[in-house]
Formats: sequence, C-alpha cells, structure tokens
Amino acid sequence: MQTSIESSLESRLAEKYARALNLGELFFIESTVVNVKENDIEFEIRFAPSLYKKPSGSAVATENSNKKSKVDPFIFYNPVLLVEEYGDYIVLLNKFSIAPHHILVVTKEYEQQTDPLFPRDLEAVWHYMVQFKSKRSLAFYNCGNNSGASQPHKHIQILPLSNDPPISACFNDVDKKPGEKFDFPQFSFIHHVIILDQKRIIGSSEEVIGEYLGEAFHSLYDAMIESLRLHSENVSANLAFPVSYNFLMTTSWMIMVPRMHENFRQVSVNSLGFGGMLLVKSEECLELVKSLGVIKILDAVTVPKDLGTRQDHA
Repeated sequence: MQTSIESSLESRLAEKYARALNLGELFFIESTVVNVKENDIEFEIRFAPSLYKKPSGSAVATENSNKKSKVDPFIFYNPVLLVEEYGDYIVLLNKFSIAPHHILVVTKEYEQQTDPLFPRDLEAVWHYMVQFKSKRSLAFYNCGNNSGASQPHKHIQILPLSNDPPISACFNDVDKKPGEKFDFPQFSFIHHVIILDQKRIIGSSEEVIGEYLGEAFHSLYDAMIESLRLHSENVSANLAFPVSYNFLMTTSWMIMVPRMHENFRQVSVNSLGFGGMLLVKSEECLELVKSLGVIKILDAVTVPKDLGTRQDHA
C-alpha cells in the first residue's frame, strides 16, 4: 500500500521539476485521458495534440554549416535537468514531460540502446524505483529501432503513477509462482512475464537485488529469443536484428515483448503501450485507436503466438 508521505527523492524531484519548468528548460505536455475497456483491462489513451509542436532537442546547427548535426543530449545534457549522479549513471528529468517527475536513468559513458540490461543497470533503476513512496513506479526500456526508442544512448525510464498500470489487471487471475515464466491469455502476441520473488529482494543489498533482477531479465530475454527462433522461418524477413523489444518492470513483476514494427499507421507504440497506456497526437489517431481497440494496435506491432492469426501491418 502506497503512503501519502513523500520520500526525500520525491521532494528533490518536485523542487528540481518546478525550477526547470519555471526556467523554461522543461516542458509539461498537456493531455487528456480517454479510457477504453477491453478484456477487463482499463486501457488509458492519452491525447496530447501539442506534441506535434514539440521541438527537436537533438538537432543543432553547426558553426560552419547550415546542415543539422545530431548531438547526444545525455552527454551534453542541460544541468538544470540533472537530478543527481549515481555511480556510473546520471539521473535526468524528462525534458518533455507528459507526467510530472518522469526521470531517466542514463549511463554516463555511451552505451547503445540496443544493448540488453545488465545487473548494474537494474540495480540503479531499483535504487530509484523503491524511493517513490507516495506513488507507484513503473520502469521501462525501449530497446531497438522498432521499440519506440527516441535516443540511441542507453537509458531506462521511470514513471511515477498514481495507480498501478492498467496491465496489472491481467495479474488478478494469475496463479503462478515467483520466478515462473508465463504469458497472459488476453493477448495473442508473443510476450513473457515473470513475478518477482520478494524473498530474494526483502532484506537483500542493492547489489544482490541487481544480480537477481539481472537473472530474471535474462530469463525473459532467453525465453523471447527461443520463441522467435521457433517462428524464425515465418517472421525473420520482417524482424530487424538485433531484435527490438519492450521491457517493463514494477517492484512486483517484469514483462518483455518483442517488436516487429514501431508504429501502426500514425500511432507510435513504446513500452508504455504494453503497460496499458497509449499516447496519440491527433484526433484522427485517437478515433483510430477507439474504433479498432488498443489490443488490435498492439497486435499489429508485435509477433503473433499463432502465425495464422496475423493480419498484414498497415
């Protein structure tokens, strides 16, 4: 049960967020939420039309050319957005924020967003997740070109939520032991889920927790690769390598979903889509999602469990 008392991290985030917002170095994107219920999941469609006006933060003009050159915003970051340093990582406020206090855990040295997560990455993420006391925390990693990743520099995102993510409803009827891999019958696309073993977490050091989370992550990764191997003859022509996937984690569970496409028409899908939350930028996209349903959108960008059920991506 979440407490209403803020942690010291949450207090620092609130102060730094307010300062960055007041200085115009951080932008809060206004949005409205439309709820769509499918298979007992209360999906959230967040409509943010002002995202069409979002400036490109990664393109700057060079001194000697009119051409644009991309720079790494995580190496040359705005110090106003810095929350703090933590070992080999920096923690930054998300510059374009749909939800306040959304943070990024970023490797100090350049590592690729196509790399898997390692125990040290998960240890750092866990360090911050458990410091959200008045909110739930959802960590996610968009890995690869078809995952919805916006930057090539390795970063994991942590989103504070007022309630459990919508996908949590899928666990209501699950009778699985911690550490046992499974998937949800509500979905026809390949995905793998694991419930975290609290006995291996409670009372353990962060280093030990990181090692355990690394084991759980790689067990999902291995299961994903094996599932794709079984489908290799049918889907390899449409899969980009290295494989793109989305990864989500709470303090209770992990989910991994391989990706075949980054978007369905004009609707882009990142990890949050598999947490039950979609973001759309136009009325047309909103109506498309409402008319087709969220699950069909997710089906269109993933790999089917049953190859006979896949419709062509449009």
